[in-house]
Amino acid sequence: MKRLKFCYHMQLTFEYPARDHHFTLRCFPINDERQQIYNEYIEIYPKQYSSTQTDSFGNRCIYGTADWEHNYFAVDVRGEARVDENAKIKCSEHKTALYKYHTALTRPGSAINELYANIENIGGGSKRERAEYMM
Repeated sequence: MKRLKFCYHMQLTFEYPARDHHFTLRCFPINDERQQIYNEYIEIYPKQYSSTQTDSFGNRCIYGTADWEHNYFAVDVRGEARVDENAKIKCSEHKTALYKYHTALTRPGSAINELYANIENIGGGSKRERAEYMM
């Protein structure tokens, strides 16, 4: 099992002071069968109120507001992950899902299906080649 450290920093600087600022953050590693997150540290500035919830895809989200005037918004996330490279990752039944549930308006079109088909056809390629193709 590998032990990895992670660090994420984001800062927005506003031209004019912001007030009544609402935000949603989705910048946290997933804790699952393949990786366990520990020693996680999260700092948000400014933060008057926040809550943590999970979205429909299982991503942890922080929702918050900052009521007073501020010229910048910053987020720092850091921690460690224990990664088991041999663990199997459960795939969604809809690999091409952009939304959790398909409707007439959210079914993936031919471009998305073609993208995923090309990824599957890179069978001889390494994981890195597949990741580079997806990027």
